[in-house]
Amino acid sequence: PLKRDVSESVFIDRDGNHFGHVLNYLRDQAAWTPPSNPDMLAALRNEARYFILPGMESQIEAALSGMRQHFCVQCQKYFKAEDNHTKACAKHTGKISELVIEETVTT
Repeated sequence: PLKRDVSESVFIDRDGNHFGHVLNYLRDQAAWTPPSNPDMLAALRNEARYFILPGMESQIEAALSGMRQHFCVQCQKYFKAEDNHTKACAKHTGKISELVIEETVTT
């Protein structure tokens, strides 16, 4: 059931930062491009599921599956597998042996 406020308007209690992407997708599905941030993609996938937008969800899944991300536990940052992490995070320059890298699986 839809939530309504006192004026009988439909009330959607969702994150406004993500809702802009949903609106842009609904306005022009062919022109909408998923963002490149894996955390944002995961959040938008939840929004696509909430609003029952299988086309948007499919585009997000394709974007996520095309990313091979690593996560540096030391600096708490994601970087692409093909990136040189010492370039991505200056804190670790010359300290490659001290890096702890975890493979992330996006689902």
